[in-house]
Amino acid sequence: FQGEAILENDMPIPATVTRPEGARFGHSDACPRLDVEGAEVTIRRYEEKDLRLQLGEEKALGTTPIRGIGIGIGSYMCTLRKAGFADVRLPIRIARGGSWDQQVALYRGWEIPAGFCQVPAGPFIVGGHDSSGPSRRGRTEDFFLARHPVTIGEYITFLDELASADPALARARQPREGAQTFLEESESRFAIPRSPEKNPLGLTEDMPVMGVSWLDAMAYCAWKSSAEGKVFTPPHEEEWEKAARGVDGRQYPWGDDYDGTFGNTSVSFEKGPRIMKPGSFPIDESPFGVMDLAGNMVTWCLNAGGAKYGHLRLLRGGAWFNAFGYGKASYRWGNGPTFVYRSNGFRLCIRPWALPGPVRGSLA
Repeated sequence: FQGEAILENDMPIPATVTRPEGARFGHSDACPRLDVEGAEVTIRRYEEKDLRLQLGEEKALGTTPIRGIGIGIGSYMCTLRKAGFADVRLPIRIARGGSWDQQVALYRGWEIPAGFCQVPAGPFIVGGHDSSGPSRRGRTEDFFLARHPVTIGEYITFLDELASADPALARARQPREGAQTFLEESESRFAIPRSPEKNPLGLTEDMPVMGVSWLDAMAYCAWKSSAEGKVFTPPHEEEWEKAARGVDGRQYPWGDDYDGTFGNTSVSFEKGPRIMKPGSFPIDESPFGVMDLAGNMVTWCLNAGGAKYGHLRLLRGGAWFNAFGYGKASYRWGNGPTFVYRSNGFRLCIRPWALPGPVRGSLA
């Protein structure tokens, strides 16, 4: 809350504005609530096989509302299906002597932006790794996370439009690392260099963007929000963690063990690490359908650290250039908002409710 001190365990959102004036997308507390009954619910149990948690046989549970169903201890994936609404993936976890009680929001297909995955509101396990302390119970509200990170081609579109108004600012926001830039500019237009000498990483437009700062990511979000009238931001780190691991506390999107073929990290290729197109490692898929959270490209998150680390912005996920331990869903670290590195990119998050207050977005 405004005026209150930031505590050590807080993960505040910096006062950087990304909502365009006049945005109308989403729900608010004033929106009417409509109860939807008759959604078909199926359930599949997660079973460990070949170092991964894999889903077993699908069984019908009935139609909503569902109450008093007895199932054994374990981790499960429920699927809710209702004509006229998008299917919902709902992971649940039954502990010894425990139960799971949850209401689920159903959205029309057009309410979920193309290329985004719904992550239903509810509890999940946070932390449990050396860098994040002991595990604890957390909670998120409904949000939609992009299935893939922002690509180089999408980022070039942003740079080209920005360059038409402010070429110097566009130049400053291009992917870079130290004195090296990864694009070339001609007549205020940006492109990937064609010669291998100028493109040693073998970049293509459909690869995830890299070498951008937290401020660059926020500027991209402000631009896209202004263009589409929706509020795009990077995910809060707890949203990212839930999207990556579901609700059962697994260490990776697929389970608790790692193999170099599961996610794109520094040990995935014999001839050295390389950036890949999103989805090139199909096992690196979260319970909600989000790809590449344990490898390929690190994600800038929306929030800062706690009181001691309020000057940092949080980073989550594994990358093509990093050791596989960084890909653990609970692993967290931070860097300054202007920091750039070849393993750092971002992906988009959108929440299905309107943010309060008139706020302006900015490309700067």
